[in-house]
Amino acid sequence: MATTPPGKIYLHEQLADFVRGLIEDGTFRPGDRVPSLRGIAGRFSVSLATATRAYEALEQRGWIEARPQSGFYVRTPHALDLEPPARGETPGYPERVDVQGLTRGLIAHDDAGEAVTLSLALPADELIPSKGLGRAISRAVRREPALAARYTFPPGLEQLRRRIAGQAVDAGCRVHPDDVLVTTGCSEALTIALSAVARPGEVVAVESPTFFKILTMIEALGMRALELPTDPIDGVDVAALERAFASGTAQAALLIPSFNNPLGSCMPESQRAAVADLAARYRVPVIEDDIYGDLYFGERRPPLLRAFDTSGWVLTASSFSKTIAPGYRIGWLLPGRFYERALHHQHAYTLGTSAVTQMGMTDFLASRSFPHHLRGLRRTYRGQVERMRYAIARAFPGGTRVSRPSGGFVLWVELPGDVDGTTIYQAALAEGIRVAPGTLFSTGKAYDGYIRISCGGLWNDVLDDAIHRLGRIVAGALPNDGPGEPSHHRAPLETQ
Repeated sequence: MATTPPGKIYLHEQLADFVRGLIEDGTFRPGDRVPSLRGIAGRFSVSLATATRAYEALEQRGWIEARPQSGFYVRTPHALDLEPPARGETPGYPERVDVQGLTRGLIAHDDAGEAVTLSLALPADELIPSKGLGRAISRAVRREPALAARYTFPPGLEQLRRRIAGQAVDAGCRVHPDDVLVTTGCSEALTIALSAVARPGEVVAVESPTFFKILTMIEALGMRALELPTDPIDGVDVAALERAFASGTAQAALLIPSFNNPLGSCMPESQRAAVADLAARYRVPVIEDDIYGDLYFGERRPPLLRAFDTSGWVLTASSFSKTIAPGYRIGWLLPGRFYERALHHQHAYTLGTSAVTQMGMTDFLASRSFPHHLRGLRRTYRGQVERMRYAIARAFPGGTRVSRPSGGFVLWVELPGDVDGTTIYQAALAEGIRVAPGTLFSTGKAYDGYIRISCGGLWNDVLDDAIHRLGRIVAGALPNDGPGEPSHHRAPLETQ
């Protein structure tokens, strides 16, 4: 392993070669932050200009990338870049949903015993600001001990609704606290929204693939799903959505515009504006699940669909489950013109919720800890996603394709050949590794050859070993005449 650059005079090319060597020998891996310009200049007694030229050379050659207000990070080497997965085929007609049995089995396995869990999209315990939240709850209880012991009734604590409304400014929206319903997580927010806009037997347009919990909600409410073609980069096919609205086939839509789970797609602003326009023009409600919206990797947060809505036909649901703590079960719904209907359904479903968690969350959101936590979380998830992609590229057989999301922390993996995702799920489970089979994310069979992998856990040797074992399982499932070499033995692919 290299420890010092050669010679006494460190020209920018020599310095660039040295840093590249540290990347090649694994001292710095994809997603790792490399030393700052001032740090590397001071360490090797070169000028800041020389260090800058060295990093510019490494950036141009694809070894590192600059992140605004954060520094330089190792990126996946060009030769290991994988193509994004192909767009799935959709049936083109509404289907009855029947996935509850599969999802219950997945969750039951994830609750049972010790294993490497890559199946559920949850943050690692180390990423939850437990101490800060504990202090926030203690402060809130000391201030109002009587309130802390009570139920909180819809629409939720006003102080918390004010904080949620204030956050919407970053997403391009002007929201009044009275527009907000505080819910028991994002799942309840979505269930309330669906109940408010559609009836049993009606059709809800969804992306394909889509989050399996959305399908289970549609199933439980007695509705049907219409899967729409979805691009792995830009999201739902807007023309297909318009056909569904114009023909009267779909009575509502439920989309994940920002970092779709599992695909990772993020709709451009022009498409968001087009979707909001369709909702208003055809008077068809569109529910947006924005649970990953704050976990962007770029310079700014994607705007909400609601930011382009002028007539209240867009409903927005989200929660703090991915950004702060899933166990607190605090979500919210912006129901637009369906506020009264949504409030009615919330009274029927839940009525009283925990006051103490809402008080603690309000206090945490008001502290300086929250923005600092969120910035760090985005950096961590970006690094985790890049490391996981790097590990998959090295360990999985040739022909594997994987998403490259610009936010969130899940990866959608298209398996090579005719390998079946459910077969891989079962074989991996037997080895103590849990992944989510692609069949969960659709009403049909379009994604039998896929798996979803969560990057919520902090990277360590156990995860690295699990991915290499998973790669061997996939290779072992290939037919004898199929592609079997690990991905890093293939010819370099064009960067997508």
